[in-house]
Amino acid sequence: MKRVILDTSVYGELVIDMQARRALVSLVPVKYVIYGTRIIRNELRAISKEAKVEGKSKRNLLLQLYDSFVKKKIIILNWNL
Repeated sequence: MKRVILDTSVYGELVIDMQARRALVSLVPVKYVIYGTRIIRNELRAISKEAKVEGKSKRNLLLQLYDSFVKKKIIILNWNL
């Protein structure tokens, strides 16, 4: 299985493109393990609460999608240089 971290912009596209989302959802349990980071989740949380996609909160849709892919697979990044 391939391990993947999706960029924040990918989640934005998946919320809009239902066909791409279905394709990725079908591949996740079979070919990919998607990891998340606190940075990506914080970027998704920073989206305006007023932003809408098809009448629904874009922020909530993105966070739900992120959580469904990542579950508890979080990578802790330590930038102490």
